[in-house]
Amino acid sequence: MNAGPVSGPVSSTKANHVGGIAGWNSGTVSVCTNSGLVEGDKSAGIVGYNENMVTDCRSLVLTSKRRGKYAGLVYQNKKSSTPWVVATIRNSFSVANHAFGGIMDSFENEGTVANCYYDSAVYTNSIPLGREIPNAEMRTSDMQSDRFAWILNTTNGDSAHSGIWSRDSVGYPIFADSLHKPIYKVVFDNGRDSMDCFTNYKGLIPFPSDPDQPGKLFRGWFTDDGDKIDNLTIFSKDQTVHAAYTDLYFSIRFFDSDWSLLDSQYVKYGEFPVYGGPIPKKTSSGKYEYVFSGWSPTLKAVTGAVTYTAVFDSTRIIPQAVPVTVPFSPTRSVTASGRNFQIHAAPVGKSYALFDLQGKVLAKGRIESSEMTISAPRAGSYIIRVGNRSVRMNAR
Repeated sequence: MNAGPVSGPVSSTKANHVGGIAGWNSGTVSVCTNSGLVEGDKSAGIVGYNENMVTDCRSLVLTSKRRGKYAGLVYQNKKSSTPWVVATIRNSFSVANHAFGGIMDSFENEGTVANCYYDSAVYTNSIPLGREIPNAEMRTSDMQSDRFAWILNTTNGDSAHSGIWSRDSVGYPIFADSLHKPIYKVVFDNGRDSMDCFTNYKGLIPFPSDPDQPGKLFRGWFTDDGDKIDNLTIFSKDQTVHAAYTDLYFSIRFFDSDWSLLDSQYVKYGEFPVYGGPIPKKTSSGKYEYVFSGWSPTLKAVTGAVTYTAVFDSTRIIPQAVPVTVPFSPTRSVTASGRNFQIHAAPVGKSYALFDLQGKVLAKGRIESSEMTISAPRAGSYIIRVGNRSVRMNAR
């Protein structure tokens, strides 16, 4: 770490490379922080001239003025004289101002720049040097986040977790130590979608709200190994946790017309209840007979507790004709059976007549047999006269 000023001569005839950590690097510069002023012909927050590896570094220098040209992390990223070595800058960031390039001088890159960023609110140079690096710009609020520390730890998810970067409760990422745990990503998968969350420097994580799945009771979050986690769990690696649920079952009851319980069962949410009791019955009222026709309400997929009652179709009872005998005289009688009137011991040769109650003659003639039948046209009350005797009868 460097917090003091570093400077080199500014010359119009000879370029001098100056860096907050190293002027010239042919090895590896890693896990370094520079917050000191750097000045020179070709200067940068971390390394002036790089032909090997600069990784996991922070350039935090802020100044109102600076002599010479300046880049946020590395001024020149050049080919190495060793064929198999590629000059590389990765997993680093700069919040330097008054620079000619947020990451580096854009015209001096012959190597690789990966997962490096500069604060676009601090680096406000209108000259677009360094801006050709994809996705290098980042807002202050995004850089001062746990997520950004994780991006630096994993090359934005493309490499194994380095465990290098952490973050205090505020500010830009810092290096992990005994008081600041590395930042990890925990994916909360609820079965329908997922949410990325990031630990804080204590290894704790803000939990999302409990998921709501229709027909299921949330039991908690579990790791792939089956361990349940909670808001006191300290995470030590990137991982996915899964929501666990219990299926909900609801009470379904079936009642007869007299509210006697026919069947009771518990049915899983979303399934159709299947009645398993006796055939429902309803006692005849005398005028109507009843036949089971279904349930009220109509059976449907279960979404909650339901009570079903039996529904019946009714059929009107048509009464059977019951013969009724009425005495006509001590020796004669009339029997009504349905719409037929039978005269017993009828006096042959005597006259007869059938009247309605309004006195209209419906049938008349003379008795030809001692057992004679007269038919009424419809159900109702009638007057039957035989000879000089009359009787009132009902036809059904």
